[in-house]
Amino acid sequence: MGEPVLTGSFQSSFSPDGTKYARIDIKYAGESEHRVTIYDFDRCTGEFTSFTSFTFIDLAFGGGGLAFSENSRFLYVTSWFNVYQFDLNVSNVEATKIKIAEYDGFEDPIYDLNTDFKLAQLGPNGKIYIACGTNANYLHVIHTPNNQGLACNVEQHALELAALNDRSIPNFPYYGLGPLDGSACDTLGIDNPPPQAAFSYVIEDSTAFQVAFYDGTLFSPESWYWEFGDGQSSTERFPVHEYAEAGVYEVCLTASNQTGSDTVCDTVRFVVSGSLPVVGSGAEVRVFPNPASSVVTLSAHGLPGGVRAAEVVLYDALGRAVLRQRVVVRNGEALQRISLAGLPSGVYFWALRAGSGEGVGMGRVVKR
Repeated sequence: MGEPVLTGSFQSSFSPDGTKYARIDIKYAGESEHRVTIYDFDRCTGEFTSFTSFTFIDLAFGGGGLAFSENSRFLYVTSWFNVYQFDLNVSNVEATKIKIAEYDGFEDPIYDLNTDFKLAQLGPNGKIYIACGTNANYLHVIHTPNNQGLACNVEQHALELAALNDRSIPNFPYYGLGPLDGSACDTLGIDNPPPQAAFSYVIEDSTAFQVAFYDGTLFSPESWYWEFGDGQSSTERFPVHEYAEAGVYEVCLTASNQTGSDTVCDTVRFVVSGSLPVVGSGAEVRVFPNPASSVVTLSAHGLPGGVRAAEVVLYDALGRAVLRQRVVVRNGEALQRISLAGLPSGVYFWALRAGSGEGVGMGRVVKR
């Protein structure tokens, strides 16, 4: 279906959620036409429908490759010297093209082989591995492919193999979908096992404490329940949650299908330094000494002119407030002693907020 396929090298892949199929075709070496074709795929009928196709010109030698991110949102396409990311959640996929890596010139120190880009593969750990277009024994790694743009974190020649690779990469189908229980194509009557809950997350805005969560559950989950560790929850599959304050939060996902459910938990940390400027004001707030034994001093300079009173709140590693203390502000300055007596040794997080609730400083302090 669609336009005639270019003659040349290619790679193809199904998305982890089973809804899309994509392929990259490269016509010849040198300045070459790279054609990306993306189809909708019906797992029940096996039909490909409503394709999107576009081309771009880039250097090619020995072919390119592609792979989907774990959450099926991003498509990564490799040429000889470049790696690109496309956002499949946007109607005009071609317009979302971002270069997220350019070959850094590294050569195999023993065989003098280029470590450029070729075939790609999503691994079971959610990372994408990219083989070289030469016989070099290195793989490149995209560490967080669920994240948009350069935040996907490409590390070139990150993994050194024990032997020369001969331009190849393992091809592992995604086994986590399971049958479509109750559908017309579920003719064998083999029900899905209970899901195996899994998720990853990306801190999208450390200042606003905003986190994007990505479900990676195996075996056709049908519902999701997130507990964010601050009393809030969500039933979305890929929620974005904003925390009120710095701290350490235990996040749990319970994924369910017709057969059963499974729960997995992980920790989200907003770890900040003990001295942070107030954005746009030039102010500085810090707590010292750090580490401390029994008493610390909070010092604030150059606070916004409208701040007359403030409150410092101390949180434990689970994000629970263990101390609150009023802070007097005079002419944008504050100096306040804070007693840590009675608190066990460990790491604590402090936040200084104006009377209006606006955050004017945050940090971490260690009690010996």
